Amino acid sequence: MRHTCANAKLAIAVCAALLTFSAAAAIGGESGNLLLNGGAEDGKGDQPSVWSAASVPADGLTMSRTTDAVHSGKFSFFISNSHKYDKPVSNNWAQEIQKVPRGKAIVASAYIKAESADAANVCVQCWDLDGKNMLAFASTPVFRGSQEWIEASTSPVTVPDETASVIVRAALTGQGKAWFDDVSLTVAEAPAKPVTQGAAAEAEAKVPEDLAKAASGRIVRAVPIAKDCMVLSYLADWAHGNMDNLGIADNDGGVRSLFAWAPQAVAAGDIKQENLRFVLALYSRETTAGPSPGKIEAYQVLKDWPENTSWKTQPQYAPTAAASFDFVPEKEWKLFDVTAVVRAEAAPGAKAYGVMLRFAAEDKSGAAKDWSGYQMVSREGIGEWQGFRPVLLIIEGPKASDKAQAK
Repeated sequence: MRHTCANAKLAIAVCAALLTFSAAAAIGGESGNLLLNGGAEDGKGDQPSVWSAASVPADGLTMSRTTDAVHSGKFSFFISNSHKYDKPVSNNWAQEIQKVPRGKAIVASAYIKAESADAANVCVQCWDLDGKNMLAFASTPVFRGSQEWIEASTSPVTVPDETASVIVRAALTGQGKAWFDDVSLTVAEAPAKPVTQGAAAEAEAKVPEDLAKAASGRIVRAVPIAKDCMVLSYLADWAHGNMDNLGIADNDGGVRSLFAWAPQAVAAGDIKQENLRFVLALYSRETTAGPSPGKIEAYQVLKDWPENTSWKTQPQYAPTAAASFDFVPEKEWKLFDVTAVVRAEAAPGAKAYGVMLRFAAEDKSGAAKDWSGYQMVSREGIGEWQGFRPVLLIIEGPKASDKAQAK
């Protein structure tokens, strides 16, 4: 699976850190704005002050401040790209604030204009001291295609106490043009819960109506996923678990996904009930079906793993699959019965590290276009995908067929 599709591009714009950036100090701004130069009014030539261009240089890429289209004042931030990268890239204007408002809810806002854009948005990211783990994030809605100036804001997100840096990014993912103006980061009046990495709320997750219909049996409870990530054999060092997309594919050595839920989220009493099944529900927003897709297998993970895990650092998993599922071509919810994994984790001396999904054979070719796979929403899904995040369903009822499980 070559991650040049729209959803993979969106994911990086929303919450990944594939691009390097130069930190810029910003203590505060006008009218409570924690950012400096939010309208690109200050700068030299076509380069705005304080902001850094986080980009992958290429012919066809332009990043500048411009007078061609503005919401207010004389300038705006501009990104234009006609280059098609081999892997998903989000070019963005970035600013790191110096004074981190730990424990406070913050909101990023901006006016956004787009022209034939794959994806354009503004996001805020909270990072730990090492800059390896994203502790919290939020994004504006993502705009695709053409859009006249529109004001967009993120939901309030609380800055975790462990946050060492807060970065705001105005991003164009993929091709097209995007303008950003009056970008701000402010402290929200209302409190907000942090969207954390590595830990999920223990409260019951909401079950969308279409998922409830797809499940075979009565849903007793829906457990949110605590962490998830995708690893790719052809990008072996790529380690970005805090993205809004995941994948399972059988091309170029394989694309695999890892999932874990909080151990205490599954009660011992639930595991002892033989009439309960544990089903991992994932939404495929783009499904690619090759000429002969093979089986998808679920493996018990045997070692702990950080959410930013790569192919090279993927954890040890059981030598044999705990379950096998048919590949189903449609774009919809995919249900994987991982009861065997959940029960194995509850065995004496065992620990709960989650499950890995992969194809049994990973020998197809992206170049030959004979591969199959799901491109799915992760637990960081936002905007239109927020209601499609993965969940572990605890279901009461008869065991479904393999095909129904993988539907």
